[in-house]
Amino acid sequence: MAAFAVAGCGQAPQPPGAETTDGTGQASGMVRGRYTMTISQEGLELRQEYEVIADGDRRTRINYFGEPEPDSERRTDGNWMVWDGRVLLDFNPDGEPAYTRIENLDGGLPPVYVYPQSSQHFARACANARPIGSHVLLGRAAVRYACAPSTVEGEVQEAHEMSLDQATGLLLKDSAKTYTVVASEIEPNATVDTGTFSTDLSAGVEDPSH
Repeated sequence: MAAFAVAGCGQAPQPPGAETTDGTGQASGMVRGRYTMTISQEGLELRQEYEVIADGDRRTRINYFGEPEPDSERRTDGNWMVWDGRVLLDFNPDGEPAYTRIENLDGGLPPVYVYPQSSQHFARACANARPIGSHVLLGRAAVRYACAPSTVEGEVQEAHEMSLDQATGLLLKDSAKTYTVVASEIEPNATVDTGTFSTDLSAGVEDPSH
C-alpha cells in the first residue's frame, strides 16, 4: 500500500521527474496528486486526506490534511513527510519528538507514488504484476494491474489492484480488502519550490537520529 501548471504555449513539456529550474527558486517537471486513503479494520474506518508531490520515483513529499479528532490516528494539517531518495524526514507537531529522521531505510519501502513499469519500486509494490486492462480515471488513461500477496522486508502486503496513469506512472488508485487509495486530482507537470524535498533541519532543531 501505499498525494495546475502545464507547459505554456511554445514550451516543450518536461517528462515527469525531469527537474528544471528557472533561477527563481522553483523547480518544474514534478507530479502532484491529491488523495483519500480509507482503511477499514475490525469494523472501524479511518480516512486520511493528503497531497503527494513527486520527482519521479526519486523523491517524494507528502502533506497531510485534516482537523484534529480525539483518539484518532489521522494525520492533521501541518503534518508532512519528505523522502529525498536517501533520508526520510517526518514532521508531526504533536509528536515527541516532532521530527523523526531515518537515514537509509535499510530495505524498508519508501513513500513512492510514481512507478515506472520496469523499476524496482514497481516490482516491490505490485508483486507478480499482471495487467488486467485499462480504464479512464480523472479523464486520464490508466493501466490496471493485479498484484499478488507478498512480504517485502517483513511488511506483509495483501492482494490488491493498482491503477497507474499511463503517461506519468503516477498512482491513481490502489485497492484491497482492507484499504483503498484514490486520487481526486492530479497535476502532471507541477512547479514547486526547490526546497520542497529538503530533509535539512531548521537551525536550532536537534537531529533526532543522533
